[in-house]
Amino acid sequence: MKIVIPATQDSLTAEISPSFGRAAYFLLIDSRDFSCTVVDNKAAGAEGGAGVVAAQAVVDSGAEALITRQLGQNAADVLQSAGIRLYQGEAGTVKENVKKYCQGALQELQEIHAGHHHRHGGGR
Repeated sequence: MKIVIPATQDSLTAEISPSFGRAAYFLLIDSRDFSCTVVDNKAAGAEGGAGVVAAQAVVDSGAEALITRQLGQNAADVLQSAGIRLYQGEAGTVKENVKKYCQGALQELQEIHAGHHHRHGGGR
């Protein structure tokens, strides 16, 4: 299974990012052998619409699943329409989250927030 996880750095020992759309890195991991490829997140510095742009990058990567701490509705719509399964990530490293996924210990993502409908850096 090819899994994407937003990460704070470009390694399996990095912490899972608390943000999806503005994550510094996306790591595409093969759950069979833990091989890892960095996927460019062009949305990290976007003014607006980061979630949708990031979601399209995940779709384009060929991922079959996403493990994330949180996700906005617009991004979830893009991912789900592409058949990508969504899982609730937990605090810890990317590798720890993939191991939990492989053990069946991660739940499907249930809580999807409405998203931010304003420009990045404005009135939060």
